[in-house]
Amino acid sequence: ALCEDVELKLAVSSEEPLKNIVWDFGDGEVLKNGAFEVLHAFDEPGKYEVKVRGEADQIPSCPGTVIKSIEVWPNPQVSILPLDTMACPPFLYRPELVATSYDYFTWDYGDNTALTSEKEHVYTNETDSILSHPVKVYVENNYGCKEEHTGLIRIYNGPKAGWDKEIGYGRPEKVKFINLSENYTQATWYLPYRGVVHSQEDQTVVFPEEGIYP
Repeated sequence: ALCEDVELKLAVSSEEPLKNIVWDFGDGEVLKNGAFEVLHAFDEPGKYEVKVRGEADQIPSCPGTVIKSIEVWPNPQVSILPLDTMACPPFLYRPELVATSYDYFTWDYGDNTALTSEKEHVYTNETDSILSHPVKVYVENNYGCKEEHTGLIRIYNGPKAGWDKEIGYGRPEKVKFINLSENYTQATWYLPYRGVVHSQEDQTVVFPEEGIYP
């Protein structure tokens, strides 16, 4: 199968010497440079009649023409949405594949994971910097025509939440919650008896009764 935009090598042969060779590719392009071999790519799918005409390099210069039919198959058309995304980890990426004239597709999510046909992927970032991942999708149709599309996913280095506690035994019992979080600028505590507290500072809660508290 011949796919659009793929160069095809064409050659003319003759038992007699030739001159004035003219190529007519059937797509509006004509070459009159006398070349015995040419390379040509068809920009659009379809059926084309390629003609080559030559004259005998002798007197009389009798002409001859050869016609060959060539069928060109369409390449898949593909794009990915969304692209050039910046997100916080963990990020569940569910790209939308917009494609036509394809039968198979493969994803490369760009983070050293294997090629896959899965249409969702989870990105993480345990580093202290932004990670960039080139996302590619490879599509192919049953004619062997291929296409690919590339985008970029950037994953921020996320904050790391953590805390510990110090228990002051007694009645009522006091518990100090120590903020051990890293790489953050805002913090919100959800505390028994005290509710929602927007603070980066350690927090102390008085527990007047026994029980299990979230």
